[in-house]
Amino acid sequence: MFGLRPSTYFVILLPGMAGIDFVFTLLYAGLSGNWAATGSAVLLSVVMLGAINLMMGRLLIDPIRRAEQGTNNSISRLSRRLRSLPFLTSAWVFCLTILYAMANFSLGTFILPQSETSDVPAGLLITTVGWFSFVYACQFSLYAYFVGMDVSAYARKWLLAEKGITVRASYTPLAVRVVLGMVVITFLPASIIVLDALYFVDVRALQGLTLEKAILLDVAATIVTACISIFFISRSFTRPLDQLRTAMEEISRGRYLARAAEMTDDELGHLARRFNRMAQELEEKEAIRVTLHKFVNRDVANLLISAGKEDPRLAGELRLATVLFTDIEGFTRLSETISPVQLIDVLNEYFDTVSKIIRKYEGLVLNYNGDSVYAVFNVPTDDPKHAANALHCALEIQKTLETLNFSGGITLPTRIGLNSGPVVAGLVGTDHRLEYSVYGDVVNVASRLEHMNKELETSVLASASTARLAWGLNGSSLEFIPQGEKAVRGKMNSIEVFEVVALDGDSNQEPAVESKLG
Repeated sequence: MFGLRPSTYFVILLPGMAGIDFVFTLLYAGLSGNWAATGSAVLLSVVMLGAINLMMGRLLIDPIRRAEQGTNNSISRLSRRLRSLPFLTSAWVFCLTILYAMANFSLGTFILPQSETSDVPAGLLITTVGWFSFVYACQFSLYAYFVGMDVSAYARKWLLAEKGITVRASYTPLAVRVVLGMVVITFLPASIIVLDALYFVDVRALQGLTLEKAILLDVAATIVTACISIFFISRSFTRPLDQLRTAMEEISRGRYLARAAEMTDDELGHLARRFNRMAQELEEKEAIRVTLHKFVNRDVANLLISAGKEDPRLAGELRLATVLFTDIEGFTRLSETISPVQLIDVLNEYFDTVSKIIRKYEGLVLNYNGDSVYAVFNVPTDDPKHAANALHCALEIQKTLETLNFSGGITLPTRIGLNSGPVVAGLVGTDHRLEYSVYGDVVNVASRLEHMNKELETSVLASASTARLAWGLNGSSLEFIPQGEKAVRGKMNSIEVFEVVALDGDSNQEPAVESKLG
């Protein structure tokens, strides 16, 4: 039925009462032998429970039909009709069935032709007709209530999927639905059987039914009613839960736009509403995460979203880290020979290439400044091999750039400086704008080493602290060429500097400065 519009679904189910009535008629005719009653009963059922019911059903479903067609712009009116549809349908069917049952009894449809109604007191006959009409109306109004509830749930799901219309659930406890079903399934049938045994034996005889057959008819009708009730009650639980499960599976796959329709006006509808709120929050967080990833490192973005800026790792944390600075050789000359637009294109390609290699080795790009890249390792996530990873990253950057041509066939040789030591890492700035960065003398020295490459005619320079940390973990594949102790602008004491190159051939080859780093 999912391909049907809700209005079509409703006008199919509601006149289905005529089919149920036909089953009851066959049960009576089979037990009483009064097959002559079937013709007039079926004709009356088709007219009243079928055609008239169908016409009224079209009026009841009209606001929903207009929403399907896009001509109902009143969400409040649509919501009211969806919430009231089970009760309106049930009330209408109760009145219609009372009239239908009384019409059948008045016409003598279920009285044997040879029976004399004068043998039964008029008061008892009127009471019997009234009681059975009431019971019959209760059974069919329960069916109509479940039809209205089922169509209301289906319509909410259909409107959300096809029209993007969300109808908020009101609240009627699930217990109401269960109690209604229990009353009609247990209390009314038991009452019918007791009354048949105590008071309606003579009336049942007019219908061609002995007490045993009357009770058998009551039990058969109860079974039919119970099966229908159980079917609809179970659907009222399983359908909302199934679509919640489907939406949860979509969320688990990272599809945060998934929403669950608030299909019922009960605890399950409110559960769907809370689920949608959760999904919306996840969608917003994911949008923030995607946006942040364009401006800050993935790890920093995740920390900001999950923990907030009060997290100790963001508020200011002392770390042992390795800092890396890069700078393009001859950038000033290059910027004079190409247009600004081409220069931006080249820089973007360059930054993209260098940043991917840095991320490959667990580094964090902190800033792009002019033509330089400022990165750090072992911040904010732990990396015991941060010095070795930073050095391997620097060498891979050099190796990649040696053979890579950027837009217009431009090559970009790069100088790199590295230093390791204690830094403070965290968010800095104002309430309006924050930036994640690291501070300390280590940063200044790394920047100075990058500039020193020009003086020493080298490509990658590292401090002794970085070389020692890397040698202890992964230095066997690196060669550290001593450059002596060098004075660094801004520092009172000179520092020991090493050129870093990759060893060729066997990785177990003894490095040239093993004794220096021991």
